[in-house]
Amino acid sequence: MGEKSGSEFIATCANLARWAESGSREIDALLDDSAAAPPHNGRAGLSQLWPLSGFLRQLRDEANRLKSTLEGASVVLSPRVQTICSTYLVECDAAGAVLTKQLMRLTPETPAETINMATVQQYECFVKPVVMLLVVLLQTLQQNSIVKQEEGLEDEDVKLLMIRVGSSCRAIGRSGKSGSILLESPSGRLSSSSKEASFDTLPPAYEASQPSQDSSHHARIGSTTSSAMTSGNGASKDRSSAGFKGFFSKPFRAATDALRPKPEPLVTPLCQAASYGSVAQLKFLLAEGANIDGRDEEGKTALVRAVAADQLGALEYLLKAGADHRVCDGGAAGRPPLFHAVDAENGGAVDLLLEYGASALQRHDWSGEPYLANLVRRRGATSPEWLELLLSRGGGADAAGLLDCWMQPLVVVALQKSQQHPSNADADDDDDEVVRLLLRHGASPDTRDASGYPLLHLCAAQGRGGLVRHLLELGADPGSSDINGTPLLVTAAKRHDVALVQTLLEHGADANAHDMYLKHVLLVVLEDSKLGHADKVSLLSLLLQHGAQPHQAHDVWNVTPLEKALAAAAALLEIPALLLRHGADPDQRLVGRKSRDGKPPPTMLTHAVERARSRELAELALDCGADANLADDEADPGRAPLALAARGGDRRLVEMLLENGARVERGTMSGPGPVMETVVRSGNNNPEIVRLLKA
Repeated sequence: MGEKSGSEFIATCANLARWAESGSREIDALLDDSAAAPPHNGRAGLSQLWPLSGFLRQLRDEANRLKSTLEGASVVLSPRVQTICSTYLVECDAAGAVLTKQLMRLTPETPAETINMATVQQYECFVKPVVMLLVVLLQTLQQNSIVKQEEGLEDEDVKLLMIRVGSSCRAIGRSGKSGSILLESPSGRLSSSSKEASFDTLPPAYEASQPSQDSSHHARIGSTTSSAMTSGNGASKDRSSAGFKGFFSKPFRAATDALRPKPEPLVTPLCQAASYGSVAQLKFLLAEGANIDGRDEEGKTALVRAVAADQLGALEYLLKAGADHRVCDGGAAGRPPLFHAVDAENGGAVDLLLEYGASALQRHDWSGEPYLANLVRRRGATSPEWLELLLSRGGGADAAGLLDCWMQPLVVVALQKSQQHPSNADADDDDDEVVRLLLRHGASPDTRDASGYPLLHLCAAQGRGGLVRHLLELGADPGSSDINGTPLLVTAAKRHDVALVQTLLEHGADANAHDMYLKHVLLVVLEDSKLGHADKVSLLSLLLQHGAQPHQAHDVWNVTPLEKALAAAAALLEIPALLLRHGADPDQRLVGRKSRDGKPPPTMLTHAVERARSRELAELALDCGADANLADDEADPGRAPLALAARGGDRRLVEMLLENGARVERGTMSGPGPVMETVVRSGNNNPEIVRLLKA
């Protein structure tokens, strides 16, 4: 390093550290003095300078560190490093002198409304990139190779940073000639009467203009740099390094920063004034032509800033001055101020925005989705009480027909939230309450989701019995079918949900419903091998008590529920008895037991007498009205129940049949009657049976 150039660079770094120290102490002294002064003497306004003081302390530390590095005997400076030091650092030194002189104009008695926040913001946007440049130079000088230093400074991020430093230095130079840290009214300094904000005098309407090319000084350097606001002298090294790493860990953002739109003139201080709640500064900036609906470097509008900071006075002034409550903050996730207020649970802001016409039904510009959908969708984001407030006071908001961007009704979105975000029972209760309040505000209980499934089915699938009953009480169709044509009653039976079946039947569901294969619900229950006997009896009893007709139910092979019951549990007659008592035909043919020789299928009674050898089943059939004389084959009298019982030698069955009207046809001179002939042919000459037949 040349002796002359080295000493000049060291002196420049010393100057940077000197004015940064001076500016920081100036602000600290003002803050210390104002802390001891009466509250009305501007303490709140001067506190707005605290972030700038932190940035200046960080700049001082980095400048001293660079100075120490340059003083090293073995340090190597590449040509590009020397150019940066001889041009950019010199410009920074000149701009810093302007900054320090302006800070010296402030006193502890300076009113908050007279501080030009646009200038303060400009100073912050100047100091932050200078700090970053010093960090870059320090890291570059750690490379003892000129080639490596040159390669490091060729990085696009570094080039953009130097452009930003040069632009901010020139902006400070111009402000030193025409700008001031204190606001000036057209007739001089702001009078004392201007300290009190009045809503009666509104600013002129904003006329849009092209942003100034010099507005790049508002660009944000990186969120990590804001740590300087609270950094002390001992922590400045770590925090500055973190800021450098945070900035360059996002190369895409840094590389494209120059391409992104910059805030319009005065918009950034307008948003900052809204955050501080300074109505006087808002009035001044709007009178100077600030766009009341403009966005700052983070994409926030003044309304959004006022809501976030809970500055209701500023919010009311902006609304009265014509701020558009429909304008969202920037980005794909941007929302109107009303929904920022709900997120912050700021009831006062919600009331103000609704009073000035904000709508709970406002929709996203390109997706068409109501912003309300996002509140409904997000887990734990919004309590039901806030949604109730929006729907009840949002200008006649009606939840009927509201769809999200996936064409899903909001009431379905609320129901499905618990599935998408598994949580505890308290959250599920909140989800149920959201569904209920949407129903209270117009959502139809017969709503279907985007796939066509009814809301009633979705609630049942999630086991939300309380919601199922609520929907039915509101008039939901208990017989509604899913997209496959299966009624909920059949689905509940397949799920063995006795309570749901009972609820549906009590609200009018058809007990003779069929599934998508036209199978009667009675058959669905009887054919379910996984359903326990007790539950099967309970389900069948409920269905039969509510009008199920077992004599009209059959499958595609004409097999009836009674025949299914006989086949499934031959030794258990509880279910056949239940079916018979509720209308099953005791004389029906058991088509599933058709003989192989082509003869007609048996009746239940002949089946009980001949094949099952079941007195209990025969007695049940007779007790339920079975015809004791109905034969399997009318052309063959020997197939009558009495003939079959006599041939089998079951005296008790013969007695039962005779007691229930079975006829014994007498023989003639040419031979015995059909019954006696059957007995003779069978070789079973049981004297007791013969006596009964001859009696």
